[in-house]
Amino acid sequence: MQEDLKLLVALTDAVMNENEPPEKGPVDEKAFFRLARENGLSGMVYPLLAKDDFSQAVYEAFKKDHLAYHAADIRQQKHVMELQGLLNKAGIDHVFLKGTYLKTLYPKPYMRAMGDIDLLVRKETIEDVRILLQEHGYRLESKSAQHDFYIKEQEFVEVHPTLYKAFSKRYENILQNPWEEAEAVIEHTHRFRPEFHLLYLLFHLVKHFHSSGVGLRSILDIGVFMRHHEIDLDKKRFENFLQEGNLTRFFQNMLYLNRMLFGIETSEQFLADYTMSEELFAKTVTFIATSGIHGQGEGFNRFLTKQIRSTKDQRLQKQNKLRVLLSILFPAKASMKTMYPVLEKHPYLLPFTYVARVFRLAIRKRKRSFAKFKELRNVESHSVEEAKALYEELGL
Repeated sequence: MQEDLKLLVALTDAVMNENEPPEKGPVDEKAFFRLARENGLSGMVYPLLAKDDFSQAVYEAFKKDHLAYHAADIRQQKHVMELQGLLNKAGIDHVFLKGTYLKTLYPKPYMRAMGDIDLLVRKETIEDVRILLQEHGYRLESKSAQHDFYIKEQEFVEVHPTLYKAFSKRYENILQNPWEEAEAVIEHTHRFRPEFHLLYLLFHLVKHFHSSGVGLRSILDIGVFMRHHEIDLDKKRFENFLQEGNLTRFFQNMLYLNRMLFGIETSEQFLADYTMSEELFAKTVTFIATSGIHGQGEGFNRFLTKQIRSTKDQRLQKQNKLRVLLSILFPAKASMKTMYPVLEKHPYLLPFTYVARVFRLAIRKRKRSFAKFKELRNVESHSVEEAKALYEELGL
């Protein structure tokens, strides 16, 4: 593990466990700042930084992120309370997902930054939610089979009618009935039982491994949840969930990473004598830190993760790139229906909406589309095979 990565891990450990921070500063302060930001930790570790270890510019950049974490937390908590009030008053069942709940488990809520406010509603109420939120100033920016995307006062909200996003048949059945696992906590505000909640967090992490990338904070989320809820887990029931989703080895690896990186211990029931080899540990930490949150790491090709399930045959590698490209240009019919509601009553218009989509990507979003296609083209076959081997060892 490179020195600046070791320092970032040590500082995160110190924050989470109230330990003394390391005395040694970064090797490359600018690279260290970029690494901390890409892994969703820059605002968290700032209070432990020694000012003398940094130039004024870099130290101020950390401070700016720290203040931005606080400001975002205040804004987002305001919107969470507003959304909860609106949905409860309207009698609409909902569950706040991912960061909204996880941030309450961190030492201080601002430490767990989040980009969107995510919530789950029942499929049959999604249209009622659209009407309600738009009446209260939430602008509906886009719709898809997975979620509706809203903006209000520069805050982003995703409303999901389902938890499962079809990217692998391996996980098709484990999240099909989330409302059977939800319990009311305040009026119509629900929370998942801890076994199912942890299963969902693992699935979401797996999804990002396959669709974009993950950062160190994504791994830390699992450890933080376990630290607070392991005592509440029905361990036998959770083990059944893991077996059903074929996630046992992956979960063990996530626990081992949290133990070794952040000092978060869990019971031997899950880890037993399991360890990662030094080589696997080093490769995994480097891959995770390099990819960054949602694959935003500088120099990381997000299309790499989309091709990991492809074959070693280079001809088929090229075919797989073509399939990825076609999936971007021509999404499934269900996704097209949410993007173009006219298809609900007039499905015969599907070919014309595909033409409209391609035109939009080629003309209105030309620069962004070109950048994506260039990124896809630049994925190297040997990189895919190296990542594929790593994923297999991780239990993915």
